[in-house]
Amino acid sequence: MQLLSALDAVILDAETATQPLSVLAVLVTEPSDEPIGFRGVRRRIRERFSLVPPMRRRLQRLPMGYPAWVDEPDVRIDHHLHHAVLDGPGDERQFGALVGGIAGQPLPHDRPLWEATYVEGLAGGPEAVVAKIHHCAVDGVAGIGALAAFFDLEPDPTPMELPPWEPEPPPSASALGRASFTGTWRWAVDARRGMEELVRAGRTVLGTARSDADAAVPYGGPRVSINGALTPRRVAAFATVPLDDVKRVRRPLAVTVNDVVLAVCAGVLRDHLRRRDGVPDRPLVAAIPAAEQPLGDDGSGNHIAAMFCALPVHVADPRDRVLAVQRSATTAKEQHRQLGEGLLGRLAGVAPPGLLWAGVRAAALGRVGDRLPPLANVVISNVRGPEFPLYVAGAKLGHLYPLGPLLEGVGLNITVASYRDEIAFGFLACPDLVDDVAGLAAAVPPALAELLDAAEVV
Repeated sequence: MQLLSALDAVILDAETATQPLSVLAVLVTEPSDEPIGFRGVRRRIRERFSLVPPMRRRLQRLPMGYPAWVDEPDVRIDHHLHHAVLDGPGDERQFGALVGGIAGQPLPHDRPLWEATYVEGLAGGPEAVVAKIHHCAVDGVAGIGALAAFFDLEPDPTPMELPPWEPEPPPSASALGRASFTGTWRWAVDARRGMEELVRAGRTVLGTARSDADAAVPYGGPRVSINGALTPRRVAAFATVPLDDVKRVRRPLAVTVNDVVLAVCAGVLRDHLRRRDGVPDRPLVAAIPAAEQPLGDDGSGNHIAAMFCALPVHVADPRDRVLAVQRSATTAKEQHRQLGEGLLGRLAGVAPPGLLWAGVRAAALGRVGDRLPPLANVVISNVRGPEFPLYVAGAKLGHLYPLGPLLEGVGLNITVASYRDEIAFGFLACPDLVDDVAGLAAAVPPALAELLDAAEVV
């Protein structure tokens, strides 16, 4: 039995019908004469799920304190695996609607918190698997890492010898009582430390905001059409660009790959807002999760920081836009250094276990997202994926699209991952706030193209 961390417990309690908190990976194979098929996917998951601890554990609620993870001795794969067939040939909008529907459904809590959907009927003949796991079990980096268990490095590998897994017996009543006491005591310690960190972090953030014009702060962005109270509906869209093109922008402008990615997102959102409610006269605020994965971790739980970066949608010149992103990102990284690693986990300790859910649900029912400033205008995360091809049951993985959850008041999440020689953008949106998420995805290549033109004249 393993108690959830304060941060994982907060993520669990923050889930509502309008704010499902799962992370997804959309895996699309290259077309093949020998498809994997539903049975092949089922067989691979059955063979290897025990290699991923979050896939073999379920939640155990306790009378007090943080919940715990316990081994599930009878993981029924068929309760987690689904089969979807698009009306053929399924186009990108059909696929995005299907994936959005999967993302919008909270996972049941009476079993391990994951599921996978095999999808056939895509135009051109590829197969797809939509893998989904609760955010309280893994963060984005750990989620991508967990996928490695199901892939091979060559089409016909030597059969893998899997280590035996023996589930721990169910905890006794006395063990549950001791864990409840331990969790309550740990929360008391976490709450005291969290209050101290809250005061320190507030002073640091406000001090940076006063002294640095490039700083972005929570709740500091303008209200735009992509912000408001969430509904349960979700829709997804996807785009890819060559990694070499991103590097062609990075080198002459002396910026990072992540700076270019953020500048592309700024260009995409500038175009979207121009066609909707008009471009604001100041930057949007982007919340950017950053990995803090400790060495030796088993790949479960959340080890992330939350940085805030100004997204200069109001800047017309693409070169000036990417340089403005660089300045704000540099400020955000320096602020993160001052605050120290593990801050988000320490702040999470302020929330009493099991009580946060009441406030979150009341906020959702009261549609406070329509009344209060948003924490951020958009969530953008960038995960580094494998630089080499992956295979499953002989089929080559063609594209890897990540998707992160929406937060109340923030109707758009853009999650980016590199794989082989491309960078993939996954857009997840609430269509009641973002009415053309497919248009956002379609605007990615042009947004990169204008940055390429700007870089060539340096």
